[in-house]
Amino acid sequence: MPGINFFEYARDEDIVEGISSFGICDDPGELPAFISHNRDNHTWVATVSNPGRKRIQFLPVDKHIPLKRQDGRTDSKRCDAMLLTYPVHTRETIVFIELKDVKQSAWEAARRHAIDQLKETIEFFLEYHQLVSYKKRLAYVANRRHPHANRAYTSDIQKFRSDYRITLKFSAEIVFE
Repeated sequence: MPGINFFEYARDEDIVEGISSFGICDDPGELPAFISHNRDNHTWVATVSNPGRKRIQFLPVDKHIPLKRQDGRTDSKRCDAMLLTYPVHTRETIVFIELKDVKQSAWEAARRHAIDQLKETIEFFLEYHQLVSYKKRLAYVANRRHPHANRAYTSDIQKFRSDYRITLKFSAEIVFE
């Protein structure tokens, strides 16, 4: 099967165990998104709620997994991170995440771009992996400045579900169940 094995880029230090809540951060610059357990030390763009205290594999994507367009020269659009039930071979839950930190006036363009980033990442993921085997498949667009979408975006959600069989959500609180 051609493509990139995303799981080869998973790191042991990004496994979360026994924690009911943690943050996902994405500082400006060339470093990938990362997890934080303390709001005082980092700015959380999204909060992960883990009520069942499941074991979670955090996987940074942007600036971590080398995804190139077919021309081989330009970087592809990609989401910031993924969350998976650990160990990843259990294929219980998968979550694709795009982080944003934009004002309301810039939200429409950022929202459309975020959806494109999620789609392109999913397309790359599908070149090597199968999504159908995951019991729960979610994608989140998380905007730190506006943590809860003030519109339903029903047509985007329905199209995303139809195209990828993944539930798209607009919220900075990511519920991992």
